[in-house]
Amino acid sequence: MKRMTSLLNLLKHSCVALIFALFCSASLQAQTATGGYAGGDLSYQMGNGDTIIVTLNYYIDCGGGAPGTSPVLIIRNCSGTPIGFHSMGTATITNISNTTQSTNCGSGSVAGRRKYSYTSSIDISAQLGTACNFYRLTVSPNTRNTSRNLSSSTSQRMWLQADLYVQNDATNSSPVFGGTPIPYVCRTSSVSYSPQVSDVDGDSLVFSLTTTRGGTANATNLTYSSGSGTAPIAGISIDATSGILNFTSPTDSGNYQVVVAVSEYDRSSGNQLSRTYRDFQFHIDSTCVNDGPVPAAAFSSLTNVNSTTGNDTVVLDTAVAASFRLLFTDANGINSYSSNAIAVLGGNATFNTSNSQISWTPDGDDIGIHIVTISAVDNVTPVSGKAPIK
Repeated sequence: MKRMTSLLNLLKHSCVALIFALFCSASLQAQTATGGYAGGDLSYQMGNGDTIIVTLNYYIDCGGGAPGTSPVLIIRNCSGTPIGFHSMGTATITNISNTTQSTNCGSGSVAGRRKYSYTSSIDISAQLGTACNFYRLTVSPNTRNTSRNLSSSTSQRMWLQADLYVQNDATNSSPVFGGTPIPYVCRTSSVSYSPQVSDVDGDSLVFSLTTTRGGTANATNLTYSSGSGTAPIAGISIDATSGILNFTSPTDSGNYQVVVAVSEYDRSSGNQLSRTYRDFQFHIDSTCVNDGPVPAAAFSSLTNVNSTTGNDTVVLDTAVAASFRLLFTDANGINSYSSNAIAVLGGNATFNTSNSQISWTPDGDDIGIHIVTISAVDNVTPVSGKAPIK
């Protein structure tokens, strides 16, 4: 059997996405960060028996405080009624600022951010076999970080959500976001950003932009003061198959809130399996201008590759060790590459961060579509140029 890989162009650092097609109560939720929440996301993986392992990520400015209490996850039925409350425990903390300057997460002065990640196992056996066709995981911390494109953002709570369609598949795991959630971008730059989403089950993923939300008992859509409708930045677009965002960055410095939704479907039946969201901010720096690297028009260093088309399709044979790369160019040079290839393709795949080479031996279980993103970062400081391709 043959496998097909398709790479789409994106721009985060310089980013490439490849597609491989191989034949409660408010008091319980009052986690407050004095600097404001810049964003977050919820995902879940199927555990043993009737349990799910839920991961909650918060993104918070350094120097502005931290979540004051253990977050409380609320499980809701398809009508939105709370049916369970779960404490998420203690966070693992990671600095995530993608700027070459020293930030206030350490001894520097540039504003940086941290990720607070919580993971907990939850028994959902009581929800299996009931009338609802989906269940909703929600967290609603208070309050949001300042955003230039949201009206009264600092007075609004943040609403994070993940929907589980357990009646369609009680063993499904949701997609997981992997891209840097707080990208730094120069003003008036051509931006392409990949969230580098992977799904352990290899299901079909559909990406879209959606409105930023707040609220406690129910989600309330917040109004964008720039852009329109679900478009948080004027001219922004999203690739429905890869999640790559493309836009020209605004002139003014500051944070711009964006929400990406991922709807997951079973490839055979077409049934919806989950819907997850990432709520995050782009940080625009008005003191610099820097476009991202540009991907080559074709693949190079091909080994045991059946065929290629441009820079977006690679066809491989099963049971054959293959490798290929897609290089980027930039006037300032390429600093490094990153990819979600290993997360998407599994432990049999490798990725070289210095030359973007992907090596993989697909087997009979890999037949299907696999979307992989590759990102490149240039050598400019303090805000590097970024670009992706799929």
